[in-house]
Amino acid sequence: MATTRASIQMNDAELRTLYDEVRTIALGTVGRDGSPHLSAMWFARLDGKISFWSYTTAQKTVNLGRDRRVSCLFEAGEAYDELRGALVRGRAVLFDDYGDALRIGAAVAMRYNPGIDQEAAERVAARQAAKRTGIQVDIEDIVSWDHRKLG
Repeated sequence: MATTRASIQMNDAELRTLYDEVRTIALGTVGRDGSPHLSAMWFARLDGKISFWSYTTAQKTVNLGRDRRVSCLFEAGEAYDELRGALVRGRAVLFDDYGDALRIGAAVAMRYNPGIDQEAAERVAARQAAKRTGIQVDIEDIVSWDHRKLG
């Protein structure tokens, strides 16, 4: 007999749907003293990876420059029997190059501005890309749950 944990895990298609529906993730990085540092982040899926950008001097970016371990929490639902989510753990890949930061920033701009085209998204992102670092997550582990499967 399957455990409850196993019965509520999400498959790849369900995870992709969750990623598409969630607007903001809780991003966890490791602070200088080893404590968790949490930030709310907008993100996009680019090249099949969770992608976002941040000011190069922001604490989360500084933390990732020192320790690439990262976690991303995706959550949806209000009532207990509607809750679903995923905790994604992995290693951050940082992109300091203007072109890479621009590409990630444009992907985020397109996701949060429905109807905007690539050219307009790049114009929006270009105003900030010089001060930003692009970040993608190389996923090492995913823990997921979908309480709607509890029956």
